[in-house]
This record gives sequence, structure tokens and C-alpha cells, in this order.
Amino acid sequence: MVRAVCTPCFAAELVVGPGAAFRQPSAAAAVARPGDTIRILPGTYYDCAVWKADDLTIEGSGEATRITDRICQDKAIFVVTGRNVRIRNLALARARHLDGHGAAIRAEGRNLSLDGVLICPSSDN
Repeated sequence: MVRAVCTPCFAAELVVGPGAAFRQPSAAAAVARPGDTIRILPGTYYDCAVWKADDLTIEGSGEATRITDRICQDKAIFVVTGRNVRIRNLALARARHLDGHGAAIRAEGRNLSLDGVLICPSSDN
């Protein structure tokens, strides 16, 4: 018996930003399903997110889209546990943790790809 799986058939685009369905990346991460695209509008977001779903695409608008100043699970700005996740055109800055070990991205799933991701040091303003 052959079993077909069609995850992208039900994929959605989740838009993050002022006036959008999701105001912060973490809100979109909480409901993201396999195959979804998360489009983050230009702006600065004082947030962090845990991306659990597989086959996600998380896209910003380049340096005009910045996630900054928070970390999730005492690890990173983005904690990626899903597989086959693509992150594009974002700036991640000032991963602040009390012990000084915060990271921009913590890859816990397999096959994470980055394209046009700017990781700014904690001293960056």
C-alpha cells in the first residue's frame, strides 16, 4: 500500500506585524503548522520564538525586519526544533541572557537553512 502525504496542500501564510493577524513572531510560532510560511513585516520586534513545526519558511524584509533583546527557553532568539526550516531575510540582535550565553538561533531540529540572516552582536545598537 502506498501512502501519500501532502503537507504543503494545507500550508498557510501567517503574517506578523502591526495590523496583521499576528503582532509578534512568537504568536505565529505558537500556531504554525507543517509547510506554513511566516512572513514578518518590516519593524523591530522585542520577542523570541520557538519554531516546532516542520517544513517552515520564516521570511522577513531584510535588515528592516529585526528580532531583538529576548531569548526563549534560556537559549536563543529563535529556538528551532522543527525539521527542514528555512529562515530568510532577518536581522537577529542582542540575544541577552543573564549568564551571557544567549544565541541568535538554536538549531535542535534537522536541516536548518539560513539565507540573508544578519546576526548582530550583543553590543550592536
